[in-house]
Amino acid sequence: MLVFWGCGGVAVGTFGSGWRFWVDTVVCGSVKVSFLYYLPGIFASLAVVMFNSVRIESNRLF
Repeated sequence: MLVFWGCGGVAVGTFGSGWRFWVDTVVCGSVKVSFLYYLPGIFASLAVVMFNSVRIESNRLF
């Protein structure tokens, strides 16, 4: 059980830092960004919400 939480912490930290750098670049940058460049971030955020909505107990293989 502790292995799941350890891997999750690394994944959340990586996703959070990448998302933070991307948003900071878009907000502080002087280049106009097309809406198509927002779609991967939106889909990744929705994927993280869907991953976190699954209970750990239901991830048993056997």
